Amino acid sequence: MKEARVGLLLFLAMASVGWAQTETAPPAPMSGILPGSQITGRNDVVNYAEFARPRRMIYYFQAGPQGFSAADREVLYRSVLIAVAPANPNVILFESPEPDVPSSAKGMEELARQIDADCWLSVTATGSMREVRVEVSTFDILRQQYFGQRVIQPGFPLDYRTLAQGFWDDVAKGIRADYGAVVDTVRVKIQGIPGTRIAGLGSKDLAIGGDGSLEVTLPNPATYTIRATAAGFYPVEHTFYLGYDPLSETLQQNRAARFSADFSMSNLQFPEARFWYFPVPATVYLRAGLTTYALGVYLINSTPSILRGNPLTRLNLGGGFFLSQPGRSVRFYTGLDGFVRIAHGSSYTGVDESSPFGGDVVAGIEYSPIVHLRFFAEYAPLIYYTPDSATFREVSFPNGEAVGGYIFSNGVSIDLRNVSFGVRFAW
Repeated sequence: MKEARVGLLLFLAMASVGWAQTETAPPAPMSGILPGSQITGRNDVVNYAEFARPRRMIYYFQAGPQGFSAADREVLYRSVLIAVAPANPNVILFESPEPDVPSSAKGMEELARQIDADCWLSVTATGSMREVRVEVSTFDILRQQYFGQRVIQPGFPLDYRTLAQGFWDDVAKGIRADYGAVVDTVRVKIQGIPGTRIAGLGSKDLAIGGDGSLEVTLPNPATYTIRATAAGFYPVEHTFYLGYDPLSETLQQNRAARFSADFSMSNLQFPEARFWYFPVPATVYLRAGLTTYALGVYLINSTPSILRGNPLTRLNLGGGFFLSQPGRSVRFYTGLDGFVRIAHGSSYTGVDESSPFGGDVVAGIEYSPIVHLRFFAEYAPLIYYTPDSATFREVSFPNGEAVGGYIFSNGVSIDLRNVSFGVRFAW
């Protein structure tokens, strides 16, 4: 009998060595989160399988010294390990670092947390191998709940062969059923404008409440990028890293532009200025302004001076809309303008009779390095009403000379060259 015990102990020791080798190996990737194991604060469930990790279970064992020899205790201890350790790939079993089991549930939880365990298996044997009574339970620290509580009393003497042939099968089945991969989570508070929609934290958008905050439970550790949109404000992309402590993030939301003013040079020659109003913030616009030919820059010309003027000014009024979403650094827009041309020479001030009015079609692009500043370029072919094209040329150009890039006719003349470059301030 002594030789059989020694042989069984040797077998159990070899098997436990194999278990110990797999204990520290990295867990296999989880294919999903098992039902019933998605436990987070306030009962929020985050179904992100990529964040799933196996459970870490500490093993507590105790047996009365009076009824069990040292060999009996060793066989009981190792037989539990052999049966339970491989039972569930989502549970890693760790031996307790202390020889004595804490006397209270609080003490058992504190010891478990010291080795980052989140559940425990407790096995307590009383009596003797001839008349054994075993109390078994597992406790889930995350859920603060006991599972698999049972008392095993076989009613017959317990031998070593019985231990090796299914004695602990019900314990193993319970661990398979009650524990699965879990998602670690941390509470995050996002503060911003009430009603802001938050995208990027799941399949559905979330909303900041009337108190200006949104609280969510998110898997950690991880880096998140969210997009926040609110009526009347520029969209915001915000990135934060979520570690192991609760986090509070405040969105820097800027009110979308309702007004802007720009200054530019038409064809890099003639100054112009405009004031914009946005009935739909940063999207639909109305604008008014002027372009004057009273002072022009002529870098290539036949006259001695590069500065000269023509006493004509266009008063412009129009509107349009942006084709790109607010908040982007590069945006495109289009629109229509109408204008009245004013002559203001020494002998006459009023509507220019050679071309009293006209319009243009606008195609523009703007670049915003910062929220309130834009650089822009516009292409806007000018369509002039010209009852007499010869008079229009005489009034508009030195010596009435023909200018490239124009289409002249009695009725309508078109300036195909009109391009503006400038700077725009928005608020």
